[in-house]
Amino acid sequence: MGVTKNLCESIKWYRKAADQGVAEAQGTLGYMLQLGEGVETNIAEAAVWYGKAAQQGNAVAQFNLGWMYENGIGCPTNYVEAAKLIRLSAEQGYSMAQNNLGWLYGHGFGVSQDFDEALKWFQKAVAQGNSDAQSNLPWLAGITFDFQYQMAKKYQKGDGVPKDAGEAFKWMKKAAESDYQSTEVNDALYKVGLMYEKGEGVETNLLAAHDYISRAAFGGQPDACYLVGQMYENGDGVAKDSYQAARYYYLAVFNLVGRDYKSQAAKSLLKLLAENPNLSKPNQQDEDYIDRELANRGALIHSLQGQQ
Repeated sequence: MGVTKNLCESIKWYRKAADQGVAEAQGTLGYMLQLGEGVETNIAEAAVWYGKAAQQGNAVAQFNLGWMYENGIGCPTNYVEAAKLIRLSAEQGYSMAQNNLGWLYGHGFGVSQDFDEALKWFQKAVAQGNSDAQSNLPWLAGITFDFQYQMAKKYQKGDGVPKDAGEAFKWMKKAAESDYQSTEVNDALYKVGLMYEKGEGVETNLLAAHDYISRAAFGGQPDACYLVGQMYENGDGVAKDSYQAARYYYLAVFNLVGRDYKSQAAKSLLKLLAENPNLSKPNQQDEDYIDRELANRGALIHSLQGQQ
């Protein structure tokens, strides 16, 4: 009862100050009207007071009114107006607005879609401890990667754009360098490696090819694992190492099904096991599940024979 009475008293004074043009009071009055704190909820009037405070440069009111335009609450949905107001607030350092502006850029609502701008505003909000912005960073990495990867494939195939190997390489490399945590990033790394190896859209560079394919293999991309296994088996660009070759062949066979080199990797691993009956883990290497599988020679050979 006392709390309600205090709120009613507060809104009376906020309204007086708001009528006198005090921006902070106008913004607070709008907030109380929006939530129905100490007064009956009135979304339309809340928008009016937010507007008055926003015109005076009040960052919180700019954000709140922008949010209303964004969501069509108290006024018609208008993403352009929402982005304009939210930007004004974000530029004053209001972290909620910075996070929301990043979201608008990520989706292209009210602004041209721009992943770099989205990242910039999310990072500004994160620097102020905004947890929503922190949660949005993985989402942004995902949609950025997907856009880049799809653009690369479009240019490779001439799907809706002119076929262009150079553009395909540019977009695939951007996707490969993404912070997105996904097996698809390893696929992009592998494809960039092949482009460097074959000179597709870029000058042939075997060192770069080796680097990208090795990074893809380290991430468990099965086709890359097979090629790196061959490198270790033949001493191609790396020191010859039958045990490392066996490990990568194992990953190529058992990581995922339906890949290009699955059968070849199984044959290569069987051949290595046959030629190296005493194949064993180096003493300094920590044991993992692959080492244990390789040590269980009989069961592994039986399993491999079914993979060819």
